[in-house]
Amino acid sequence: MANNIENPRNTILIVSWQSPETLGRRLADHDKRVHIFGETYTVKAEVVTINGFSAHADQTMLMRYAEQAKETVKKIILVHGENRSAQPFKDKLAEMGFKDVVYPILGDIVAVEAKYRIGQAKSGVDGGGRLI
Repeated sequence: MANNIENPRNTILIVSWQSPETLGRRLADHDKRVHIFGETYTVKAEVVTINGFSAHADQTMLMRYAEQAKETVKKIILVHGENRSAQPFKDKLAEMGFKDVVYPILGDIVAVEAKYRIGQAKSGVDGGGRLI
């Protein structure tokens, strides 16, 4: 998040309700500056909130969304929900063909690889005809 929050070419997708006094809530409330691990960042990435999603009642909708994004998604990190609902959801995503689905627990470190670092982003069209 810290590596990409100041890049206006990025989108941060907030799914459902965010607890007060959390980074997620600050982003959902469109705070212009946030703190991540003690550092202050200016939010330049687009922040979008989809309310009403949950791995419980709306799992079918999340599965449809994942299916539509399948060609471009490299890693899915499940950060919402209890293990009893997140683990079956993770398993269903794996059955759909997603190879890198992570449900971290407290204390886990998850590596996220960025294609470009801030200031190194290129623009144009890639070999597949997609805008970069």
